[in-house]
Amino acid sequence: MILATHSIIGAGLASFFPDNPGIAFSAAFASHFALDAIPHWEYKTLSRTKNEANRLDEDIKFGKNFFIDLRKIFLDTAIGATLAVLIFYYYFGASLPLVLIGITGGLLPDALQFVYFKIRKEPLILLQKGHLKAHNNNENLSKKFPKIGFFLQVLLNVCFILLVLLFA
Repeated sequence: MILATHSIIGAGLASFFPDNPGIAFSAAFASHFALDAIPHWEYKTLSRTKNEANRLDEDIKFGKNFFIDLRKIFLDTAIGATLAVLIFYYYFGASLPLVLIGITGGLLPDALQFVYFKIRKEPLILLQKGHLKAHNNNENLSKKFPKIGFFLQVLLNVCFILLVLLFA
């Protein structure tokens, strides 16, 4: 999933737990893996080295491509966080700290994945194994149907927002 989707759904889930920020964060964090298990589209990161034989040996290389990736990641994060704040804080009236907790929880597994690439120690190894398991076989949609995959993520976000509207 793109980071915008993780932000929006993380913030939305957090809004269901206004009196318990710990559960709100945990729900958003767990949603990341659930969302990654759904076949989805995501943009390619140019600085990431692939290793199909041992996915735990993949890495991110610093250089020109890393800064290109950072721009994409920043834009994706900014769009998702902005939409999450607009939707859940301004429209639904959830507290801003709660929305930010949800955004952070939804995004943290990907941020920790970058930390794993540079440190490779527990509990990051266990987290990376879980991330890879959740992502198992999801690359086909990205390669074969990028427009459909992007549309499906937009549809997923809209359906989730409608569910929040119905149950909030």
